[in-house]
Amino acid sequence: MQKIIIIVMAILSFGFTQTISNVTQKIENGRVVIHYDLRGNSNYIYDINVTATNNGKRITPNAIAGRLKNVTPGNDHFIWWEPVLEGRELHGWTVSLTAKKGYKEVKIGNQIWMAENLKVTHYRNGDAIPTGLSNSSWQTTNSGAYAVYDNNESNADTYGYLYNWYAVDDSRNIA
Repeated sequence: MQKIIIIVMAILSFGFTQTISNVTQKIENGRVVIHYDLRGNSNYIYDINVTATNNGKRITPNAIAGRLKNVTPGNDHFIWWEPVLEGRELHGWTVSLTAKKGYKEVKIGNQIWMAENLKVTHYRNGDAIPTGLSNSSWQTTNSGAYAVYDNNESNADTYGYLYNWYAVDDSRNIA
């Protein structure tokens, strides 16, 4: 039987901790089935991010199914990944799960909008988005970055973070 290694990560965000625990896995019919428990503040919803690494190459799997968005804390959540649908082999991958605070949404007509401002500091694959650039560096950078309005962190609660176009257009995705 081919092996997949699961790494469970807990991250600290917005003053509370969420953890993924009691992870089990099995391989069946060309897919990796992962069961896990999510611990966190019951007043929040969470998004689950999945990354996979093989020989130093990190990817965000596309052929993922199960609930990844708006997950509430609780036991026996599950997702599955079908690497074969992506043209990948099952063996040799290290799969990582992270939980982060999700964002509430509101439906207006036929459109779904975020009900709060975006405040992420990492791309979806886990890479940090640079911040703290001077005004002149902000104007000349060709890389993704974010800032806080008026360089005052307390403004992030009201306005969220401000992202340049390079962060928005980055293939690693900010949201």
